[in-house]
Amino acid sequence: MPVTLTRLIFAIQTTDPSPTRIHVSGDVGTPAMSCLRRGVGSSSITNVDGVWTADLDAGDYILELQVETWLAGAMAISVELAVGQTAPNFVYYGPIPPNTTLELAAFDGTSFRTDPPLVAAVQDPKDPWPPPPPPRRITLATVSETWFTTELAAAWNRIAPQRLAAGGKSMPEDVLDGLGGR
Repeated sequence: MPVTLTRLIFAIQTTDPSPTRIHVSGDVGTPAMSCLRRGVGSSSITNVDGVWTADLDAGDYILELQVETWLAGAMAISVELAVGQTAPNFVYYGPIPPNTTLELAAFDGTSFRTDPPLVAAVQDPKDPWPPPPPPRRITLATVSETWFTTELAAAWNRIAPQRLAAGGKSMPEDVLDGLGGR
């Protein structure tokens, strides 16, 4: 079965005082990507030469790329850091095996690849999500944790039809075992 994507939703927290440059790329056309920042509101990120690029000031963000039709493809998300700059925290919301309840997990890193997207991740030892080595789990401040949980739970419910069509799978358990603090 080919991997398909109708939307990619991911959350990121940047804490460095210098803007953090993020790049999102994938073979899904060139629709606009929306960027919701806690306390500020929404903005749009346009695609230039096949890549969505944004400079994110310190803050909590949810980025969403929505395409009009189901497309096969993978998405790569990477962060460009200046020397000495702090890596951002990526935030995941969904079932974390072995539990089936929805949980929030944050981890630091500079890149990850969704192939297939988070909502349809399958256990594939040659291409796990996120790529090795496993990231370090992060504890978020209460205000950030509350905002991410509220916004990502709403997104989780909004994409329910796509999750069901993809088999409702979440991150592979072996990847989650690598996240510290479980």
